[in-house]
Amino acid sequence: MTWMGYGRKRTGGWLQGGVSSATVMDGPIEQIEAEVRQRLWTLGRDGGYVCQIDQSLPYPQAHQQAFQAAVEQFGRPGSLPPA
Repeated sequence: MTWMGYGRKRTGGWLQGGVSSATVMDGPIEQIEAEVRQRLWTLGRDGGYVCQIDQSLPYPQAHQQAFQAAVEQFGRPGSLPPA
């Protein structure tokens, strides 16, 4: 069983987190978008994933907005896999 399979079994099918706080803190925005897209594809393509930053910190507003926009763009059914 994979670690994701184990995690989903232990949590009733749900996973959360996964986006690096360092990426969101430091940027650039393109890297934030790429990491969100990768996490959503890797952890959430079968559903049951809550995409969050791994820590709660005072992130730059532009970076928080980029994170939220990327989740909205890539976190819906039918989104393309990562480039």
